[in-house]
Amino acid sequence: MKPPHTPRRLGFTLIELLVVISIIALLIGILLPALGAARRTARSLASLSNVRQWGIGMMASATDRNEYLPWVGDSGADNVALDASVDMWWGHVVPPYLDQPSYRELGANPDTVPIPPDGGSIFLDPSSDVPDNAPYQNSYGGAAPAVNLNPSFGSSGGTPPPGDLWFFFSYVPSSALPRSLNQAADGDVNKKFPNLMPLHKIPQTSATILMLEMRATDDEIPDGVTFAGRDLDRGKANWKRVAGRHNDGGHYLFTDGHGSWFDYMYVTEAGRDLFKEDEVFPGNPGFNRTDLIWDPLGPATD
Repeated sequence: MKPPHTPRRLGFTLIELLVVISIIALLIGILLPALGAARRTARSLASLSNVRQWGIGMMASATDRNEYLPWVGDSGADNVALDASVDMWWGHVVPPYLDQPSYRELGANPDTVPIPPDGGSIFLDPSSDVPDNAPYQNSYGGAAPAVNLNPSFGSSGGTPPPGDLWFFFSYVPSSALPRSLNQAADGDVNKKFPNLMPLHKIPQTSATILMLEMRATDDEIPDGVTFAGRDLDRGKANWKRVAGRHNDGGHYLFTDGHGSWFDYMYVTEAGRDLFKEDEVFPGNPGFNRTDLIWDPLGPATD
């Protein structure tokens, strides 16, 4: 006698499917935050690597120029094209040391300006947001900057023709450092090399900021902070325009060539009550801290 036939089950029950789906959802919930954190860490490390590359280039440039760092410009911070008309400008001098084109080659046309997420340019943080009006356009009318650079330091000489510069920078020199050193330099140096930064004039190179990671939009920083709403189309900057896109902070290059991360609020809000916008460097305590020095000849505030 044959045993009774038991039909073979061909699928899962509803309960089994719900259990599997619940397990998958649980695993996704556990893994996604970890993957997001790993992605953020990787982006931050890529940006820090760029900052350190700038350090290598800056130090190599200074070695070839008797400890003088590249010129960051002496016109207004918003007049990038006028400063970029000088051969000694930082965006032209440093990139060749890193096997990168100078900005003269990149900024002549909006189609050649590197924009995130381009990860191949030393000028960019590939994880940065891109403002709607980027790349920025700046024009100069043919008037030479008020500089008298020694030809051995790479002066362009003469008056450049009128033109435009298209640009977008994730990393820029500190605008506070040359203001301090320019005033402190002795008369001969000051006349020959205005706003060139001599490393031997900086007492604490490991804490003095040389370059900073600039924010791309105010979405990177908390609402209502002191320095929201600033123009960000700059070729140099200070604490007012620092980044906050990497774990609520940004990266900084120091005058000894090393790079490091600092929290946005630590950099910008600490000591702000001591700062007066109309004071002149040096002597202005500004935002100096013992581990973050903007004015190397001014006092620290902590």
